[in-house]
Amino acid sequence: MLSVAIIGWNGRFNVGDDAMTCSLIKLINEQNKKVHFFIFSDKRGVSVFERCNTNGVFSMVPYFNTLNNIRGFSNIINKLYLFPKYLKNIDILIFGGGAIFKNYKICNAKIKLIDYVSKHNPNVLIHGYSLTIGPYNSKNYNYCKKLISKFDTLSVRDSRSESIVRSFKGEDNCYRTYDFAMILPDLLKINRSTPDNDTIGISLRSGHVDNKLIESIGSIVSSCIINDKNLNVYIFVFCMYDKQNDLFDANNLLEKIKKTLAAK
Repeated sequence: MLSVAIIGWNGRFNVGDDAMTCSLIKLINEQNKKVHFFIFSDKRGVSVFERCNTNGVFSMVPYFNTLNNIRGFSNIINKLYLFPKYLKNIDILIFGGGAIFKNYKICNAKIKLIDYVSKHNPNVLIHGYSLTIGPYNSKNYNYCKKLISKFDTLSVRDSRSESIVRSFKGEDNCYRTYDFAMILPDLLKINRSTPDNDTIGISLRSGHVDNKLIESIGSIVSSCIINDKNLNVYIFVFCMYDKQNDLFDANNLLEKIKKTLAAK
């Protein structure tokens, strides 16, 4: 049985990242009928992926989200618990998606993880999936370069990340992909375009939206609805953390659209 470990923002109430992981799991299972997936998330997170795939066998890391938040103990937990129990016999190690190479500490932790897996299986394949890389200061840059050199293949979702990877690795084994959040309408079985109905999908990332942007997007969407009474508009909420909740900005946009339409 093929053993695949996936490490990223999985099972943390981020619909976009969970959608990416679901699509990846389905793709792997299409090529390999017997797969054991190790998802670095707790039981609550793994249940999301069990629903999107019925052929694979899934294992989670008990209390992972809690353990992952214990500052100062991560290296001890990794060496004594996570690495030996879940990463000794992995065939494929996947990181992603998202901006997971943020600074030298995170990069160094990933380097140690890859070195551990490679020591126990020299033939392990290391993949990066729909990643955002950089920008970095000089110290972070050097650690990132060392980390990226350990990947067999990388797919990135923006031109800056692609340029950084190619400057490290050359032209080989780097691929530009769409942000996989684009698959959400299909995942939610939303018919995006029919002869009689067109659809607009909008996602607002918490912390990157101000009132000016809300006003601008709200005016554009309101004009589209006024001109096309059959138009469907979906506002996607990707993140619902305590400190980063997209729902707040989504509600502000919805209120702006309602007020504009009511005035008409």
